[in-house]
Amino acid sequence: MRGKTITVLGLAGQSVFMELDHFHRPGETAHCLSMYTEPGGKGCNQAVAARRLGAEVDFITALGDDSYGRVTLDFLRNEGIEVLAESIPGVQTAYACILTDREGENRVTVFRGAADCLSGEIVRRYRSRIRQSSLLLLNLEYPLEANLEAMALADEAGIPVIINPAPYREGSLYLLKRAWLITPNRQEAAAIAGTEQSEIPEKIASRLQEIGFSRMLITLGGDGALLMQEGQVKMLPSMKRKAVDTTGAGDCFNGALALALCRGRTLEDSAAYAVKASGFSVEKRFVMKSLPYREDLE
Repeated sequence: MRGKTITVLGLAGQSVFMELDHFHRPGETAHCLSMYTEPGGKGCNQAVAARRLGAEVDFITALGDDSYGRVTLDFLRNEGIEVLAESIPGVQTAYACILTDREGENRVTVFRGAADCLSGEIVRRYRSRIRQSSLLLLNLEYPLEANLEAMALADEAGIPVIINPAPYREGSLYLLKRAWLITPNRQEAAAIAGTEQSEIPEKIASRLQEIGFSRMLITLGGDGALLMQEGQVKMLPSMKRKAVDTTGAGDCFNGALALALCRGRTLEDSAAYAVKASGFSVEKRFVMKSLPYREDLE
């Protein structure tokens, strides 16, 4: 792979985490036990993960012209990321609310806000930066139009594209089949394959191969990941870590994977590195506090 820069497209905004004794009953006002805020969004998390591990990162996003947008932009720039952000007048920055009960169950509500304005036209404004990248990292948390335009630009320049199909949405199969690599979790892989989530990962991978995917990494949480390439399937075991909070582990995986590939590692070695990075991330609460730095993994 040529060059050193990873270009990430994605949602960026703010997240609030609230701990509750129990989720609301109808008509109930519940009081939270603790509250924490941080920047978030799949693209935001992936860009930060790759940057902290040593990558040069361009991040294309859309923010509102509000205080949340300014806070998010300052945070990303302080991380050393080259932020290619469009400010959308009159539109609010994306925001997410994550409720967690005493059993550790989560309920997440996301307002995509300005991220819904991330269009093909905006992506085209940064075509020269995309064409100079060594790798393009996409997800499905914003309009497919932006991904289709980014994919076309990458194809013209011969740049490999990784798509993390999260959250999976109907109508994205054509886009996913054009990617060099897809990185679904078990649930997303089953949805793409049209199988039950309870099916064993090897059978899900086999079905994905039948419908036209030649290369994939299925993340399996505490069980590691499944790599399929050239018709061969290999399980990559996870590190034995005590999971405190798995939020953002998949984003950490994708950022680490992209970094390792850009350093010239094989796909299998890169996947093993990504499994290791995501294993470190689950040991700490929240997302930004959990994303490791290069020295953590060394």
